[in-house]
Amino acid sequence: RDLHYPLRRQRQMCIRDRLLATSVQLINQGRWQEAEKHLLQALKNAERVNDIEQQAMIAISFGHLYLNYGDLPQAMRMHQQGFTLTERFCLEQGRDRRSLGALYNQVGSAYLEQNAYPQAIWYYQRSLEIAEQSGDETGMAVSYSNLGDIYRQQGDLARAIELYQKSVEYSIKIDDAQLTTNQYNNLGSIYAGQGRYDQALAQYKQSLKFSLRLNDRQTTVDAYNNLGAVHYRLGDLAAARTMYERVLEINPQIDNESDAVKIYGNLANICRQLGDTDNALTYNHKALSILEHVGDQKNAAIFYGNLGVLYREIGDIPLARKH
Repeated sequence: RDLHYPLRRQRQMCIRDRLLATSVQLINQGRWQEAEKHLLQALKNAERVNDIEQQAMIAISFGHLYLNYGDLPQAMRMHQQGFTLTERFCLEQGRDRRSLGALYNQVGSAYLEQNAYPQAIWYYQRSLEIAEQSGDETGMAVSYSNLGDIYRQQGDLARAIELYQKSVEYSIKIDDAQLTTNQYNNLGSIYAGQGRYDQALAQYKQSLKFSLRLNDRQTTVDAYNNLGAVHYRLGDLAAARTMYERVLEINPQIDNESDAVKIYGNLANICRQLGDTDNALTYNHKALSILEHVGDQKNAAIFYGNLGVLYREIGDIPLARKH
């Protein structure tokens, strides 16, 4: 993952050195050798003026660099050096430890990206401990969410659900609609994957409620899509159709062609099952038009087949044969 200081809204330490700022950009771009040169020079500058805060940030950045190199032991050594310096800086400056918690979270995310789950869990747990000790509810909401992500990826869904629920609790407390809708969405996704559709529906409804507060089109589209899929699984075709149609109302010109084909395909299938042949034909033709435009012959063949079946059902044999 890209380096960012801090994670979400947690208090950040300041990157004052231009070389350090450049090195962070270079790491994110995969230009690691150049980043290393900049970091070494930035470290000399920070040591010359005894800038403990910048030394800490440089050590953290070196940790990320070694992580990208695949050297986990050296990455952990550099990260730990960075955290030791950050502890010292916070103590000397009389600062609370929230910035340290944000760094633990950020480093944990870097290890998660490398599928180094034990290390990621360790850093997220340290972040959570600091957040609990300092009463940082934002930090707790973020840390519980990050831990939930790890356990979900490892297949421990019961633990992931517990952690996401804790994140929801604190996300609501701090009135963070984005974080809240994300956690409800995570919970809904797990329940849907387990076939617990009634519970998934309840979570997705909550996700929609908070996404509407954000006034973010994509988040709201995702919520309606998820609700449509669950209603369909529950056999409520009318409700599923309403959800997918809401997606088209919000986003009539769907930017992602693959997403558009899925929406039109879902609606075509639902309309056919509801006996609404006219709209089933319309949605199939819209999906087919996109697939022909992008040259996807394999999936276009499926929609040609769908149209052939529909035309046969209404007795238009010539068009059925054509398709």
